[in-house]
Amino acid sequence: MPETTLILSAGSIIGLFTFFYTFNKDTSQQAAKMSNLETRLGHLETENNMIRQDLGQMKNDIHEVKVCLGKIDTKLSTIITTSRD
Repeated sequence: MPETTLILSAGSIIGLFTFFYTFNKDTSQQAAKMSNLETRLGHLETENNMIRQDLGQMKNDIHEVKVCLGKIDTKLSTIITTSRD
């Protein structure tokens, strides 16, 4: 009977060792994946900020074009009105 207990104990120790090894391996893989995802997230945030800046600049440019078109429309209306008189 002591041999059976010894075998069960050795089996339990090997099982625990295997469990902790697998857990540690999985934890290392998860940490590597998290690091990769954090890096990708950082790149996406940077790209998002650049896109926001570009969109803001485009809005300003469109506003300037609208103002210029309004001035042109006013000048053309003035020219057409004075040419009719």
